[in-house]
Amino acid sequence: MEKDLLRLITKRDETQISDEQWARSAELALAKSGLPEAEFCHAYSHLVASEFVMGELSYAEGDLAMNRLSTLSHEPLSGFSLKIYLAFDAGEYQRPKDATKTIMPWLSYTMPLIIEALKDLENPASHEPN
Repeated sequence: MEKDLLRLITKRDETQISDEQWARSAELALAKSGLPEAEFCHAYSHLVASEFVMGELSYAEGDLAMNRLSTLSHEPLSGFSLKIYLAFDAGEYQRPKDATKTIMPWLSYTMPLIIEALKDLENPASHEPN
């Protein structure tokens, strides 16, 4: 299944597909996986988060991947998928309170949130619920 999910994540501009083509491909991958939609979204989000943290995906690629995932869902994203979506969303803009304009917002906001979400998955008992 990971191979099918990787195909959905656009990694290069020359392989960019339209949102409509992505939605059709994602629906086919979901059907092929046999997973409930929430589990499929979790697996996709986990792959996006892992690839981003490992440097295999740029911020822009990860943000696009998660924005597209949010349009696939027949139900709102929740749990881990929502955390990853919101982490990428947090990196989309510079805040007025940010001391310097030289640090990209995704470095200050997205990366730490994604690392925290991945750590929570690895060891959920070590983190208290919010």
